[in-house]
Amino acid sequence: MEKIKGNTQFLSTASCILFLVIGLIMDLGFGWPHSWVLFVLSVTTGGLEIAWNGLKELFEDKHFNVDLLMILAAQSVQV
Repeated sequence: MEKIKGNTQFLSTASCILFLVIGLIMDLGFGWPHSWVLFVLSVTTGGLEIAWNGLKELFEDKHFNVDLLMILAAQSVQV
């Protein structure tokens, strides 16, 4: 179980890059109109653990941390 916990950041980053590259290929190479789904998956998988930790710190310690603010800023750009 510890091995899986230690690899969550690696898996998160790898899936983020994978979705981003596939999205770019589908968008720029093939002009697929639904490539935005892959970009949303990229942002979601890349920032899910960081956002979760930021929300836990917000509700437990009652203050924003930089990670949560950056995730919120990235999500506001998506809209």
